Amino acid sequence: MAGVEEFALGVTMSLVANAMCTATNFMSMPFFKKRKIEQSVENATAEVVETLIPFLSKEGLSTGQQELLFRVCVDELTPFINDPGPLFSGSLDGQKIFDKLYSENDLPQVIREEGLDNLYALLCPRVATVLCRIPTAVKDWESNAWSENYKRLDDIASELRNLFLKLDAVEDIVTDSDGGILAIARRTLTQRISIELDLTGLRSDKPIAGRMEDVFVHPEIMSNQGDNNKSTTVGSEADAIKTFIKRGLLAVILGQPGCGKSTWTRWLQREALTSSWPGLAIRIELRKLSISPLPSLHELIRGNITVHIAEGITVQRIEQWINENNLVQVFWIVPMAFHL
Repeated sequence: MAGVEEFALGVTMSLVANAMCTATNFMSMPFFKKRKIEQSVENATAEVVETLIPFLSKEGLSTGQQELLFRVCVDELTPFINDPGPLFSGSLDGQKIFDKLYSENDLPQVIREEGLDNLYALLCPRVATVLCRIPTAVKDWESNAWSENYKRLDDIASELRNLFLKLDAVEDIVTDSDGGILAIARRTLTQRISIELDLTGLRSDKPIAGRMEDVFVHPEIMSNQGDNNKSTTVGSEADAIKTFIKRGLLAVILGQPGCGKSTWTRWLQREALTSSWPGLAIRIELRKLSISPLPSLHELIRGNITVHIAEGITVQRIEQWINENNLVQVFWIVPMAFHL
């Protein structure tokens, strides 16, 4: 196992170091300052890579397969070193980089031949996230005259490590009979949502920066239900999961512009995917849809899953998920406030 760890760290560190040198004037710096920075970057990268080895080991992969996954990830991401623009246009989000890289292309042939498609679709966004975050932190140091305070890099490494550990701690509780497609889709979507909400600087209608749990305050939602229009309060995270997920409630959330409707639905999707509820939570924004023609339910669900995972999501499977314990929840996000 030590061989795999050394190999994984070596190839990942090479990728990160090359990106760091390209993005900064690192090579022209004094020797001892470069050495100090190199050691700090290597330690930060090692802290993150360490969490990726158990992730692959528990999947029962051989040493050769684990090394293959890391090598292909690095090979596929190397072009971003010479052209870092897509890293920034992707909001420094490794999942977006992965989706863009393979939006119109098949996964690498060697990955498909080894049957490692699903694991590659999980590992590559993680390596891409490391590539996005760590060299960017070093570039920030350069703009601040290479401050001797390395806490920012340590913080980023800890964020990445904790995120990956949290993702791997979410058990696959789905035991569907269709080859595990639901579990794979749930796992992939959970990773995408977590990377977006926990690591990427939130923009537009999201908070400016920070992890979701650091900035999110659950709103008190007044619920009118039943023939008597009885008013009840959904005032906590637990109430929201019970009301809107486990009961399968069809609801319309009303609120003034900017009050947090969109942020709340992002939170609810993530909580649904990481809770004991075994379903697949899909979030859809109406303003991103073309009204001519409107997409089918099948197209909406597939469009929210990484394309190479989505290939196994058939109309029949979606019908099965809906009929068996309401395994699919679709959030329709209306881009405006309703005024009664």
